[in-house]
This record gives sequence, structure tokens and C-alpha cells, in this order.
Amino acid sequence: MQKNETNNFLENAFIVLFNLNRTKSFALFIGFVIKKELNMKTGEKIKKIRLDNNMTQDEFAEKLNVTRVAVSKWELGKSYPSIENLKTICSLFNVSSNDLLEESEKAKEISNEDNSEHSSEGKKMSSRKIFDISALSIISVVAVAAVTLTTIGLVKTFGKKNTVQPELSPIESIYVSEKPTRMTYLVGQSFNSDGMVVTAVREDSSEETIEGWTIDVPEKFEEQTKNGVYDVKWIDSETEKEYLTTIDGVNVYSTMKGIFSPNGLKPISGPLPQKSGTKFNSSKLVFHVTYDVNGETIEDENNNYRIGDYTSNNSYDQIKLLSNPNLTSQMTTISIQYSQGKTADIAIEVYKEIKATYKKSSFDVTKDTFSVNDIELIGVKDDGEEVNIDPSIYNWVDDIEGELTEGQKYVFGGKHILSPDEAGSFVVDCEINTTGGAAIGEVDPNLNEDQYFSEAENLDIEGEIGTLVQTGDDYTKQYKAVNCSYESFRAASYLGYTGKYEASGKGFVLGFDDNGDGRNMTMTFSAPGGGFADLIVRGATNVSTGKYTSADLKVTKAAKVYLNNVDITASLNQEAVFEGVKDETPDAQNRTGMVDGMSLEGRYRFINWTEVNLGKINLKRGKNKITFYPANKSESGHWDFVKVDVKPYKDGGAHAGEISLNKTSCTLNIGESETLIATKTSTNPVVWSSSASEIASVDQNGKVTALKVGTAVIEAKCGEKTAYCTFTVTDPNEKPDLNEDKYVFECEDMVLNHAVAIKQTGDNYKTDYSDNCSYAKMHANAYLGYTGDYEASGKGFVHNFDVNTGNNTIATMTQTFNLPSGGNCDLTIRISSNSGVEGSKFQTNALKANKIAIYTLNGENITSKFTDDQVTKNITSDTPDPQNRDEKVDGIDINGRYRFVYWTEITIKGVRMKKGENNLVITANNINESGHWDCVSLNFAPYKTK
Repeated sequence: MQKNETNNFLENAFIVLFNLNRTKSFALFIGFVIKKELNMKTGEKIKKIRLDNNMTQDEFAEKLNVTRVAVSKWELGKSYPSIENLKTICSLFNVSSNDLLEESEKAKEISNEDNSEHSSEGKKMSSRKIFDISALSIISVVAVAAVTLTTIGLVKTFGKKNTVQPELSPIESIYVSEKPTRMTYLVGQSFNSDGMVVTAVREDSSEETIEGWTIDVPEKFEEQTKNGVYDVKWIDSETEKEYLTTIDGVNVYSTMKGIFSPNGLKPISGPLPQKSGTKFNSSKLVFHVTYDVNGETIEDENNNYRIGDYTSNNSYDQIKLLSNPNLTSQMTTISIQYSQGKTADIAIEVYKEIKATYKKSSFDVTKDTFSVNDIELIGVKDDGEEVNIDPSIYNWVDDIEGELTEGQKYVFGGKHILSPDEAGSFVVDCEINTTGGAAIGEVDPNLNEDQYFSEAENLDIEGEIGTLVQTGDDYTKQYKAVNCSYESFRAASYLGYTGKYEASGKGFVLGFDDNGDGRNMTMTFSAPGGGFADLIVRGATNVSTGKYTSADLKVTKAAKVYLNNVDITASLNQEAVFEGVKDETPDAQNRTGMVDGMSLEGRYRFINWTEVNLGKINLKRGKNKITFYPANKSESGHWDFVKVDVKPYKDGGAHAGEISLNKTSCTLNIGESETLIATKTSTNPVVWSSSASEIASVDQNGKVTALKVGTAVIEAKCGEKTAYCTFTVTDPNEKPDLNEDKYVFECEDMVLNHAVAIKQTGDNYKTDYSDNCSYAKMHANAYLGYTGDYEASGKGFVHNFDVNTGNNTIATMTQTFNLPSGGNCDLTIRISSNSGVEGSKFQTNALKANKIAIYTLNGENITSKFTDDQVTKNITSDTPDPQNRDEKVDGIDINGRYRFVYWTEITIKGVRMKKGENNLVITANNINESGHWDCVSLNFAPYKTK
């Protein structure tokens, strides 16, 4: 029926009804009753169609692009499908529209039967019934059509011609009709509402999608949750009435590793360009692993993986190269296996060489700055094709200035060599010349900012350190707590104060305890000019002495301070304290009452903040890093902010013109030399002199030469400021017979910090062992009980000697010993490579002794005494040694495990020992590649008097 015909039909039908003296309201009432009856019967037919096609309500709804609730209401007769939905049902399931609306036709059939079976008198009487039945049928069709056609704007009004909008039925409730696309998360991730649909239900059972709803989920998920339920709220803008519903099924996991199946790798950095003819270099190649979580692919953004890591707790799920052939420039991908039978192809670029040039050959320090975009990198393929390479993939260093940052000003004049610090097999250098710069050793603090400042809660924090931040005026409700138990109690206890009790930035660190898990806080900044600054911290004691009093807390006892990975705690102000409260009288701001079952009264004396100047620190040019490690178990204080104040050392400041030397004391043998480096904050030249030039002379470049036994003080003067270094000159032949021929220190018996050692304690290495690491049994079976080059001295060694980037822990070994006499000796270290060749089970890479560790003797760095050619032995054969073990322990295959720890002895000669106590510290200097360490020995025999 066409649109105009439908409208004419409706108009004529209502005219007939009014001519029968039926009121309009009565007609509508009858129509509503019959409509409801028709809805019921049509709903039954819809249900029958669905069941005949073996479909659930969800499946039926999906076919029609409606909700399951809508289908349910049709089948129950609570609502009626639109004309479009009726058409769709008829089309999809091959049903005629007459079949769905045949009740009206049945009425006609009844009237025809009556006409054929009764007399003419009966016909007269039945004609009225027929008319009534027909009228009712018309009413029902009119009512249904009116309801349906009204929704598409086809019903005409009668009488008055202007259109009147029908009044909407009130909203009864809301519900989540479509859940979000993503329902699975990791701790630390945020809820994503994409795909979520909220629907309002009116009292007449009609529905509509609504906007502007909110969901009460955390800003970031902070704990593991299975089937989490969260409130959804919506406010009707017309009635201002609030409606609530919930969404369930949100799952949050602390980790996916070992719980779900890995199904992919996503590179997030690297790999660096590869060199043809070599094996694959995985430097800078870092992945995120994706997992199949109940049919949904989820990226684990919280954990970074490298070649050699495991994507699950299964030892077979290791990230490794599927094969490792020699590379050619025609190769564009390399296959990485990340789980049993699962691989991912990673894009690579392979060149035979990389050429580097700088767009400028000469720099003026008064106006030019470094920019990585000014470096032009060209990769040359085997066939001569040249390809541009993005220079920002590398970190660039200057042979004079050190690590370079974007926009950094040059300080020193002369020739500079720029190169990437991770170029791998390539030699990538470019040369520039700088004019107008300072001489080597000079710095200009005016290049730095006056202050480098950071709120403690905004530092780069590692480990479970608690932070508490007020986010609004109401400190009892508007706050954010991280790694903080009893957070509502702590917010009420510590926030919202004024004066000396008020935290800067309204937040601070409150859980700075030494729990042995590598907790630390780091501040990183770039000081283009380097030089001196004051290190200032603001903190509060957490050492209670009563309800309202507290004890002073020495800052250098509370925390260890590292500057650019060097412990400077001993050089700082040892008397600086976070002041306690001595007055037992409660402050006027004192709070009373209970929160979380604990009393607020006098809680930690409201955290009495103290700003402390820890003293002078010497910054290097460019990037600097200050790290604080907690030093007390539970008394490392609360920390508010950190500030590096360069202003006092600016030209014209109180400390302008100060000078310092890289050493304050030094010991030399007769004939040896040492060059001192002066750092100053002035353009004045340095004037050098010796208090006893016959013992130790010095030239105007700071080079000191030892001439005869004795002591001389070397002075460096800059303007009115001076710095000193005391030199002790000794005779290498002085009474070495007083010492033993050899001193041997087993590494596992040295004082270890963050290092892991294994030791065989009996004849049976499989059962008689000790190990302060996980997988102890596997380590014992993998590393102990060998002979020859694979046998550990003392049957034990340090096997985890690394710089751990995850928690900034650095492993150290310390040995303190007394010598009856000073003198020279040979220092020998016995070490083994822990750098495996990718794709090989038995081969190892050589490691340089001067790269894997820093060696400090009596406070002096002697690393430079090791040379580049002093390396660990490496294994080049893929043939397993006859001692090879082929078994699994703790679920890990020990076949070829670390090539049996293949020991190498490396010696440096002429190491000077002093009479009495000597202190040797060996500090790991590589990430996961600082080797295994067996023993350290001192050999005086070559230096004995013959």
C-alpha cells in the first residue's frame, strides 16, 4: 500500500467509526485493546519463527541489528516491531506480511461463514455483527498502523491541521546494552569505554540510546580484579533525576606472563641497522608481548622483553632467533621465535657501511647548539645503493663533551668527534671544529639554569615506594595514593596542613624504606655547562619519640646519594638532619578522632618539613642523574622535593671562581706520572705549583711526575681560589718481602652487594651447595662439578654480577685486607664470559675486562690499567664439550648452560698497594653482561727483592 493510499484508508476508517456514533476516545480505547491482543499474537509468531530457525534471542537480535531485550519484549507482547523490522523479518525468514497480521483476515472469514449458513433474516441480523467485527478489525489495523506509522511521520491529524508532538513516556531505568570492546586489563592500565552502549527504558517499554553517562572506575587499575563490577550513572537533563546501573565482567591481571598464551611480538624499539656479512645484532631491540586473553589480543605494555627472555614460565617459550645466517642487504626481515611453534617476522635494514656527515663543519659556541637532525646518515647496501637513515635512532656522544642532548650548547673549543654509543659493527664518526669555546677543564655555569627542581612524588621512582598527593581542596576525599596502605587514614593524617607542616605541591613520598627490593628515586636533568651546584632536599623525620615528639634524622644516614652512578654520600654534609619536634605540646592544627581504626592524634607530628643543603656537588656537562637509595629499614624519612641550586656558583655569586681537582690524594712510584684535571667556574687560567718539586714536579697542563720518595702537595690556583692534591711517591722495591707472595680472595667470600653467588659445600655438587638466587638446584647442576678450564676455584663463584636497569641496583664485590708493607704487585682477576652468541647453544662472546667492571683501589679508579685487548676467552665451536650435561632441572634445559663457565685469568702489573689497610671494590658496569667472577689475587713474587 502506497503512502497516500495508507493515509486515505486511515481517514476513511475513522470517518466510518464516527458515523456509527462512536466517540473518538472510545475508538482509540478499542483500538488499544485490540492492538495489545494483536501484539501478543504477533509476538508468538515471531517467537515461532525464531525457534523454527534454531536461534537464541541474542542470535535473532544480532540478525535484525536490535538488542536482545527488544526481541524479548516483542515475544512477550510488551512492544511491537517497527515496519522496517517487520519487513526485515519477512525478508530474512521468508515469511509473508499477511502471515504476521492474519488476525484481521480471520475476522473477515468469520463474517463470510455466517452469510452462507443463515437465512435472509439471519443475514440482516448478522450484517450488523459483520459490520461490527469489520469495524473492530479496522480499528485494530488502524491502531497498529497508527502506532507504527507515527514513528515514521505518516499519520495525519484530523480536525485541526497543525501537528502535535505526542508526550514521551517517563524513563523507568537504564542498562548497559553493549559492553565495551575491551574487558581485560593489566594493573596500571586505564579503562577503555570504546564500544560501550547505555540504553534508557521508558515506562511504555520503548528504548533509546543515551549519552553523557559516567562510569565509576579507577583512573588506573591498581589491583588484580576478577569479574569486577562498576557503577554506571546517568542524569536525565530534563527531569534531573539520577539513574544507576552496573557493568560486570571487567578482569584485571597483575601479569599475563604464565597465565595466558603469547600470540605475538610488537617491537617498541630497534633493531639498529645491521651490517652485511655478520650475524644479527639485537642491540636496542625491545618487544612487548601480546597474549590471547579469552579470544581477545591484549598487549602487555607493562613489561619489556629482549632476545633471550621468556614470554611465559615455560622454559620453551623463549624469545630467540629461528635461525642466524650471515646477513645480506637483500634481507628485509628476520624471524623471531617467541613460543613453541610461534614466530614473528621483524623488519631489518642491512648495509655494508654507514657514512656520517655533519651539515656544519665549524661551530661557534656563542650561537650554535647540537641537533641530531643536523647529522646526515647514509647506509650503503652491497650493490652500492644509498639509503637515508634516521640519526635519532642512536644516542650521540662527543669525545670531549660526553653524551649530547638536543639543543645542548658546546663548551670546549677545538676538534670534536661525534659518534653513536651503540653503533655495533659499524664505525660511524663525524668530525666538527668548535670556536670560541673554553679550554679543556674549564666550565661556564652561566650555561646552566639557576635551579633544577622536582617534587619528590614526581621523581622517577623504582620499587614499591608510597606516594600521597592532595588533588583538591578536600584533603579527606580529593587525594591520590600509590603503594599506600590505609590511604584514607594517611590522607587525614598528613594532608591539608599549613605552615611548616604543609607539603610543597601538596604531595610527598612517605614509604621510602629499605626493604632490599631496590627502591630508589631519580632526578635527571641536563646542565650544559657542568660545574658546581648545591644539592638541596626537603624532607621530614619519621622517627617517633612520643605522641607529639620526634627525633632528628640525619639525611646521609637515611639515604645514599649517587651522582651519575657514583656514591657521593661521604662527600655531603654529614650533620644535615630532618628536624624532629621537641615540644610535647600538641600543635593548634592537631587532629583527633579515628580513621581506619587508628587515632589521628599527633600522627608523625604532622610531618615537620625541613629544607637541608647537603653541600657542593660537581655536575658534568650535559646529562646528570641524581639517585637516592633508602639506607634504613623503616627510618629513611619522608621526602618532599629535590633541588639542584646552581645560582650560588654563577659568575658574581658567592662561590664564583671556585676550583676543584679530580683527586685530592694520589700515590705514584718513582718515574710514574699522573695528569690532574681542574674544574673551575671562572675564565681565569689555572696556575700549577708543587710544594716539593724535587719529589714531584708539575707542568702547566697539570701533569705530575714522581721523582723520589716523599710527599709533595700540588696546588692549582684560579684567581683567588685554590685546590690541592697530595702526592706520595714510593720506591717500587721497598721491602716487598714483608708481604706474602700471593693473596687470593675467592669472589663468593668477598662482601657482596646485589650480587648472587653459588658455592659447592661438599663432594656432591647436586646436593651439597648454597645459592642466594632462585633456581638454586638448576644452577648447581648447570655450573658446578666440572674440571679443567670449566672448574671454579674454591668450588664457588659469583654468577649474577649485573647492573639491573629494572631497579637501578648495581652489584659490587668488596675486599678489605692488611699488608705488612706497601709495594707493587700484579693484580689478577679470574672471570668468565656470560655473553652467549645468539642462535648458538655452546658459543660465547669475548668480554673486555675494562668494560665489564669498574675497579677502585683505596678510593682510586684503576680501571684504565686494563687495556682493550685484555678479554675473556670465548668459545667459537658449536660442538659440545665431552663434559656437557643434557638434562632438565627445575623445568629448564641445562644443555650447554653458559658453556660451563669457561674461566680466564687477566693480569695487570705494577698495582700499588699501601702499607696497612687496603680496600678493593669491583663494581659491575654492564647490563646482564658483566661476567661470572671466580677469584681475585695479588702476586708480590715478581716484585720481591732478589
